[in-house]
Amino acid sequence: MTGADRPAVSVVVACYRAERTIVDCLDSLRRQVTGHRFEVIVVNSSPDATPALIHRHFPHVRCLECPERKFAGEARNDGIALARGDIVAMTDADCVVAPDWIDAIVVAHDLPHPAIGGAIANGNPGSAVGWAGYLLELHQWMPSRPAGWMDDVGGGNMSYKREVFSRFGPFITGTYGSDTEFHWRLAAAGHRVWFEPSIRVAHRNIERLGRLLAHEFEHGRSFGRVRTGGQRLSRTRRVAMAGAFPLIAALLAARTVRDAVADRESRRALWRVAPLLAVAHLAWSGGEAAGYLSRRRAVSP
Repeated sequence: MTGADRPAVSVVVACYRAERTIVDCLDSLRRQVTGHRFEVIVVNSSPDATPALIHRHFPHVRCLECPERKFAGEARNDGIALARGDIVAMTDADCVVAPDWIDAIVVAHDLPHPAIGGAIANGNPGSAVGWAGYLLELHQWMPSRPAGWMDDVGGGNMSYKREVFSRFGPFITGTYGSDTEFHWRLAAAGHRVWFEPSIRVAHRNIERLGRLLAHEFEHGRSFGRVRTGGQRLSRTRRVAMAGAFPLIAALLAARTVRDAVADRESRRALWRVAPLLAVAHLAWSGGEAAGYLSRRRAVSP
């Protein structure tokens, strides 16, 4: 492939049970206003109608179909292996990217930073449960936040110079939280992630309370497992941290409130959904405690 034919950006979309959201996601990529060449690679492990929707409506999209469920890290690894661009950008199937998303990524990568994350807006602000999930998981990356260095960025809006993966290896597999663990590895080598709010997506959040609580518990448990392995926590420290799960919930709540009150729209929603948010924080922290006590570990890349 000649330089003129090579895409500037390869977009990797990890996809699981996404038949309700994948069309909006891929349509937002199709509607990019850009002069830069880019390719879209969907890594799908959905046992639903997702592949048929992609083939019917987006024949230009490369769809890698996997017979078994893949967590996002493993799916992204497969997409990166197929990617041809010098920049690898990632979003999720429940995200809609801004019309200038590709251009904003290319401009940001003119800087030497190896890893860059973008802002994530609430994609369904009419849902109280959706607001609770958004504020818990994504409050760090609101569009109103200024640019700057961060320890982690959201998996729905992150991009890397391709050589990063040659130097630091792939994402870990078999768990949620693979992006966070990867950013820990970068930080250990002296490379923090740059947050650029001009790179924007909107994330559609879970709208049913029972599903949200189960989701937060599982993600908290995965975080506990990943942190145990990534930071090599001793058994004594793991037990102590598990016992402190009410304090973990309080700390999470304090951080969420701090970021939410700095954003006008989120501040208005915060007080309306505070009881839902409190329960969701308890679900996450209970899961995190269970993760610290679990014998299961994330799979090394």
